[in-house]
Amino acid sequence: MFFTYIALDPRKPGNFQSPFCSLTLQPAYVGKGNMDRTNGINRVLNDPKAKPHAGAYLHAWCKKLRREGVREVPIIRLEAEDELHAFAMEEVLTRHFGIKPEGGILLNSRHGGHDGWSVSERTRELLSLLNRGENNPNWGTTWSDERRAKWFATWNSKPRTRSTESMQAAWEKTRRKYVITPVNGEPIRVDDLTNWCAENGHPLSAFRKALKTDGVVRSGARKKSRVEGWRITYATTN
Repeated sequence: MFFTYIALDPRKPGNFQSPFCSLTLQPAYVGKGNMDRTNGINRVLNDPKAKPHAGAYLHAWCKKLRREGVREVPIIRLEAEDELHAFAMEEVLTRHFGIKPEGGILLNSRHGGHDGWSVSERTRELLSLLNRGENNPNWGTTWSDERRAKWFATWNSKPRTRSTESMQAAWEKTRRKYVITPVNGEPIRVDDLTNWCAENGHPLSAFRKALKTDGVVRSGARKKSRVEGWRITYATTN
């Protein structure tokens, strides 16, 4: 079973809206994996020698929590139908809240989903050296032609990468719709917030900020917007 999970900062209460649930603590990190993986951060908090599976931002956060005596953080688990669905939900959440390198609030070093990562050539060389000769667990073993043919048949029968179409289908399945209510106006159902704002000349950033707080659209300090006081919520059905 796969999950997309949200680790919350117990020191920062608030009202945070996400496409999948409402949160009363500030989200700190979004990840994906099985049940064991979702418990990884709390294991790190209780073992000073352990390191989190993610990058430097999460590592520094865990160290600070340990210094402050925090040994457990709340984890919100969102059950996914499969790994592809978990990828899509992770990317939706990281783009919704934003990641720290891009000015967001999440400690993720990159967006989730299918952005992936690569191993440097130097690391590849070191891994190769560690598994050469007698260090290789299959050293001295020979395989029959029949078994080799079976392996190749199995390998070739499976897709090595996810298609763009499958990722798009998972995204569409996960993407939420919106209901926008103008002041003294009728509710408007919006399927694509970005395009709707562009077509009507509305500030997308104001609506996104409202989604992350109490749902009320507010203008900037310098200029009052015509959408001041409008409300935005997630549609209850797709």
